[in-house]
Amino acid sequence: MLGLGRVGRFALGCLALAFGTAARAEEKPVPPLVFTGIPDQDESRLVERFGKVATDLEAKLGVPVRYIPVKSYPAAVTAFTNGQVQLAWFGGFTGVQARRAVPGSRAIAQGAEDAAFKTYLIAHAGAGLEPAKDFPKAIADKTFTFGARASTSGRLMPEYFIRQAFPGKNPEQVFSRVGFSGDHSRTIQLVQSGAFAVGAVDYAVWDLDTKAGKVDRQAVSVIWESPTFPDYQWTVRGDVEQTYGAGFTETLKGALVGIIDPAILEPFGRSKFIPVTNAAYEPLVEVGRATGLLDYLLYRWELILRKSAIFGILGVTTLGFYVDAAISELRLDVAVVLIAATAGMTVAVDALSRGLRRSLRIDTLPTRLSGPAPVAGAPEEA
Repeated sequence: MLGLGRVGRFALGCLALAFGTAARAEEKPVPPLVFTGIPDQDESRLVERFGKVATDLEAKLGVPVRYIPVKSYPAAVTAFTNGQVQLAWFGGFTGVQARRAVPGSRAIAQGAEDAAFKTYLIAHAGAGLEPAKDFPKAIADKTFTFGARASTSGRLMPEYFIRQAFPGKNPEQVFSRVGFSGDHSRTIQLVQSGAFAVGAVDYAVWDLDTKAGKVDRQAVSVIWESPTFPDYQWTVRGDVEQTYGAGFTETLKGALVGIIDPAILEPFGRSKFIPVTNAAYEPLVEVGRATGLLDYLLYRWELILRKSAIFGILGVTTLGFYVDAAISELRLDVAVVLIAATAGMTVAVDALSRGLRRSLRIDTLPTRLSGPAPVAGAPEEA
């Protein structure tokens, strides 16, 4: 039978162990909140814009906050889907994609201007096009550049308006040549230089570049302003509270909506951020179906998700790195397991894609960037 002294020492030891464990748990560092944004402008402006956001959020949230750039719109969606970022500044349509791919994710804030966003059609002075309130059908047979392939204001909505103006025709049939600049600032420069006669651009970027002295109004001008539509927003993953605690999503929303510093808002071209919900962006799903862009972007997302697992994204070594290392070290058993994991990932992506396609009611999967809008149930070409 244990003596009282021995029992006391045992109890004190357990208590010390419990306190030590609790202390180590308390000392465990909180992982940084990592966010990204679609690369809709030149890189220097993006670094300025998001660097200031990271500093502001870190001060308000009390957790480390880190911005990581991506090279394309689909890469931003993939990083969000993979959980490599927990928060993202998306365009209207990329936000729809991301939230469909990650159940429980929420649009929590948008710019005050994003509730009624618009696209400008701009033209080179040599194109002979004049500003008009009605859609300028005289752009037919000119050269035309969109922005990024997945851009809401630089691709989705302008293509929708073009198809409305020229029923039964896609952009390749309307214009003599169609291009994709990659971002709005680049679109302005291409049209200004005369490389393209006409282009579609985010009106906020046009205003920012004009204020920055980057637009030669003698060489390029706005010829048409589109009807309004919902666009950019901050979207957060649904599982973020598992890491940062209950109520973090609302705290994050409050921090974004509470940004009042003009030095942060000006690079966004926004006067303030306001609360928003997923429902505000549902109209874009119907536009995506009408243009055929919804299923094309889903197809591109599938490809990029697979590539990110093999080649890595955001500097993270992934399956391709480990397969190569295993083969070089003659650990063929490990290589086989990793290759099998790659095959399993492909099956999982296909299953997720089928689920998304059912929820979005998509029946076709075009692999071309432009073409007639898909017709559900139509037979495939031989």
